[in-house]
Amino acid sequence: MSIPEIRGLVLSGGFSTRMGQDKGSLHWNGVPLLQHQVELIRSVTDSVFISCREVQAAAYSPYGELIIDQLPPHGPISGLLSSMRLYPQSSWLVLAVDLPFMTKSHLQQLLTHRQPDKMATVFIDPESGILQPLAALWEPLAFDLIQNAWDNNQFSLRRILDSNPVFIVEPVNGDALKNINQPEDIDLFS
Repeated sequence: MSIPEIRGLVLSGGFSTRMGQDKGSLHWNGVPLLQHQVELIRSVTDSVFISCREVQAAAYSPYGELIIDQLPPHGPISGLLSSMRLYPQSSWLVLAVDLPFMTKSHLQQLLTHRQPDKMATVFIDPESGILQPLAALWEPLAFDLIQNAWDNNQFSLRRILDSNPVFIVEPVNGDALKNINQPEDIDLFS
């Protein structure tokens, strides 16, 4: 059995309701956060896509190849499943746009511990014990499970991880899993 090709995916199709502005446009180290995340994934894999909604396409296209969500917006599952439908035999190294503290070392940690016979290789938050579906390596084995969850109106990627065989990795630095959701979180950038 051949090991599936890895494609990178920056999930950036959210509405940023709590933030009040598009998270991908927030600046991190002098560049838009979306650009930072694309470059970060590109540092470990050549094939990188940006998952977004149609209304974001014009703003996001300068940063890379887009996969426009083909499903109604139900959170990150819409972007991941849209991508998996296009390339069902690929593995997806997924990174949410709002995880600015993720590093190349963390992504390499996922790749080093990759288990293609599991549904996914995922980080666990060392403080909460919660699996992180938005900084994970999803294998093609997950496609049917995610599609089935979608068909049954189950939109939680975390729930899919919790109830299926995954390989769990503790990040070298738990701060990498901190995300930004609200304007006061921008202080994390300081």
